[in-house]
Amino acid sequence: LAMGAIGWRIVDAGRMSAIETACQAAMALCLVGLVAVALAGLSAGEGGMVALTGCAFAVGSVVSITLATLYAKRLHDQGASAAAVVATRFLGVLAAAAVALSLLPDARAAALAPVTWLALAPAAFVFMAVPIYFNQIGVKRASPLTVRVLLALGPVFLIALQTLAGGTALSGYSLAGVAAYCAIAIAAALMRALSARAVSAPAPA
Repeated sequence: LAMGAIGWRIVDAGRMSAIETACQAAMALCLVGLVAVALAGLSAGEGGMVALTGCAFAVGSVVSITLATLYAKRLHDQGASAAAVVATRFLGVLAAAAVALSLLPDARAAALAPVTWLALAPAAFVFMAVPIYFNQIGVKRASPLTVRVLLALGPVFLIALQTLAGGTALSGYSLAGVAAYCAIAIAAALMRALSARAVSAPAPA
């Protein structure tokens, strides 16, 4: 919504309709409400500065992921393969790891320990590298908005897994906010699909 307001387009996804704009604004309000719930201590976690710090990191992460998704779509449109895009994404990870290893002795000791490689390397490949690769394939074959909507359903799966695993308290306020956000995100994706179909439909003779 913010990128559309200032006219910043990484990919040409077409002009948003009034309904899409309303959905995007409603999603933004849901996010603001979820942040307010966290800061007030009404969520399952701790409120105050702890929640503010967590929300700040989460917002920065989401913005970065969104920009990465849009740029990946542009690269795919220019002919780059999913494997090539995934390979370039891990260059930043390697740079961050190098900084951490040079500044943090504990991280350096853990990275050199054989048990770390045996326990974490397979998990990192299965739960990070493989999903990112599949995500790049999805970005190549679907619109960025559709990909982001599907990723927005992540909290639903997280809540479901937490419920099955037990041991984690769930906040009714957070559940309501997440449910509203996901419902509006799905509506926005449907409106995007209908708008794209109307634009691509041939004009009547």
